[in-house]
Amino acid sequence: MTHNLIRNDFEFLRDHPYFLQNGEIFCLDYEFALGKLESGALWRVMNGLEQSQKQPYLSFWGGVFEDYVSWLFETYSSSSLNMVYPAPKYADDPSQQICDAIVVCGSTAILIEAKLATVRADVRYSGDYKKIKAFLEGRLVCGTDRRVGVAQLVHALDKITSVPPSALPPWLAGIRKFIPVIITKDDIGSSWLVNAYLNKRFRQKAKRHKKYTITPLISLSVSTLERLMKTLTELPFADILEGRIREDKKLTRPFEAAGKYAQSGIPGRLSVHMEILHKLMDRMTADFGLTDPPALGENIVN
Repeated sequence: MTHNLIRNDFEFLRDHPYFLQNGEIFCLDYEFALGKLESGALWRVMNGLEQSQKQPYLSFWGGVFEDYVSWLFETYSSSSLNMVYPAPKYADDPSQQICDAIVVCGSTAILIEAKLATVRADVRYSGDYKKIKAFLEGRLVCGTDRRVGVAQLVHALDKITSVPPSALPPWLAGIRKFIPVIITKDDIGSSWLVNAYLNKRFRQKAKRHKKYTITPLISLSVSTLERLMKTLTELPFADILEGRIREDKKLTRPFEAAGKYAQSGIPGRLSVHMEILHKLMDRMTADFGLTDPPALGENIVN
């Protein structure tokens, strides 16, 4: 067990994604480096908070993550093929949110729940399936004190398919086909067997609706979603998800391994991300008074 823990644990690389040699810094893994700027800071701040402050802090960042998922669609995907509705509400009760986001592709509606939850290293690399199962159940299936993930999507679909059309937003009232989706901040959403487990639990909880078509539940990580943005300029999200189902009916493979639409490596064509990154770098350079080192052979004047 100890051997497996050491062999599979990449936390050291996540914490140290750069390599210093002869005064030069090399990036060992770009995604880990970006994660250190983003998730690394998020979790390290939380670890320094009092217990009473942690849940409000996570709730705030959970909302930010939900907004980010909707922003990805709004920024990069074709609006004619993928109509995005962030935080949609019921028409007869605007205080009640249907789910985190809905993407309408023609006559199909994709119901999305975005989850910030991250698997701790001692669970991820433990080799103990019971610990992973407990994480999935508590953070992505049932929850503890409130519905999460699978349970939220089951509840939303039960209500959508049972209330009168007047209770729904006009753009949703005529939809008869639904695809439930969970998007995780953690890469577990696109990992081996996870989608199959979440879909199994979804099928156990979901009711049958004769007048509606409800596909298997699909899970993917936000990193996978970012890799899909190039394709979403040309195709509906529904086509990509249904292609994933056709290629891997048991849903046991990772999303990237079960379809041709998620490019490998660093997500491409995320031009707005790059613009934001350059602005952030310029601001940090100014705030910290950073300057380029002198070129080789250049005289340094004190």
